[in-house]
Amino acid sequence: MNIPAVSIPMWTSLMNPPPHKFRNCKRVLILCAADPGRVQALLPAPLEATGDFVVISWITIGEVEGYVDARNISINLPCRYQDQHGKTCSLEYIDVDMGLTAGREMWSWPKKGGDFVWQESDMGIHLECARRGHTLFKADVTFKPGAPTVDWQAAHGAPDLGSTNLQVRHLADSFEHQPHTAEVLQVPTPNFVLHSSVPVDATIEVTSGPQDSLSELGPLRVVAARYEHSEFDLASGTVIGSVTL
Repeated sequence: MNIPAVSIPMWTSLMNPPPHKFRNCKRVLILCAADPGRVQALLPAPLEATGDFVVISWITIGEVEGYVDARNISINLPCRYQDQHGKTCSLEYIDVDMGLTAGREMWSWPKKGGDFVWQESDMGIHLECARRGHTLFKADVTFKPGAPTVDWQAAHGAPDLGSTNLQVRHLADSFEHQPHTAEVLQVPTPNFVLHSSVPVDATIEVTSGPQDSLSELGPLRVVAARYEHSEFDLASGTVIGSVTL
């Protein structure tokens, strides 16, 4: 019997087998400049940084696998593995159990549960993410009607993150031992459709909580932001490399 290894326990899964279909997604992307060397320090081995930038992504998902209005915030870092360039999710907070479990079990996304505020008006959006009663992220977005779309890479020297995710799972014999192997997963987003993308002004505030130390991000300076409407699928992914640590 062919049983895909995507669920614990296998007989009562929290998620359908991939690809997962994300529809009617609204996303705020905030491009931040980080201190030199900070991104490399945050990356899991064997990924290598391709720029000192952090992209903070807020998303509200109209529908995914029967879940409505799921929300998350992710910290994305530009990186490469050998000749494959893309981004890795260094940390994510999400408010739906399917996404939390599927991300950790299948793709090694480092996810935590969170509570969200997404207040949108004709003028802009107010965003918050909290965990266990402590607000960790705040952002305010101001719309700029008629502003021309700007290419982040050309305007700010930021690498093109593209649509390829590179996630890493470190393997060890037990929790008492140091990891001895790192597997690199390439996770594509097929059938991506960008319905709109407009530049916006944005601020970001990051605050650590009792069990959420975010100081490792260091100071972040917002250099650009945009507001997108899109849809995409999230495929199962492939192990493209394995190295001994």
